[in-house]
Amino acid sequence: MLSLLQSPRFDKLWEGSFVKPFGSLEVPFGVLMRYSFNGRKLGQQYQEGYKIRTSHRAKVHAANGGVVIFSDHLGVYGRMVAMDHGLGLVSLYGRLGEVTVSEGDQVSKGAHIAYAGQTGFATSPQVYFEMRVQGVPVNPREWLDRAWVDAHVDGKINEVKKLLGITRYIPLR
Repeated sequence: MLSLLQSPRFDKLWEGSFVKPFGSLEVPFGVLMRYSFNGRKLGQQYQEGYKIRTSHRAKVHAANGGVVIFSDHLGVYGRMVAMDHGLGLVSLYGRLGEVTVSEGDQVSKGAHIAYAGQTGFATSPQVYFEMRVQGVPVNPREWLDRAWVDAHVDGKINEVKKLLGITRYIPLR
């Protein structure tokens, strides 16, 4: 489970902003979800990713480049794929039907990785999409915005390179 929470890679495997899986956003990040069954309260938690409604067997594409670090069933996530993008960044794709990638696969942005499904806590055909930085769930909206990625990630890395006096300065793309 640790590999799902933290990226062991120090290299940056992604390029630019990320792309949200296809479908309509049904439940956004941060909403308090309450679960019950037959009128009995089971629990509650804050949504740590996006619940995206889509059609059954809709193709799911990699939000960005990375390495598949998990591809199996995982409780409420159902059938799930986790991708390590390097620098502590991991994306999770849950509630899937069929998966077309395996652990260890190097995947490029936009590559077909799975089909939407109705596994785990899914009540309809959907994809659950989550992003984590050093194991902490973060709002995917920021990572989907090119200007935000430029200002808060690539720009900061390039500033540190300059401050450290790295003689061969190559800006990140």
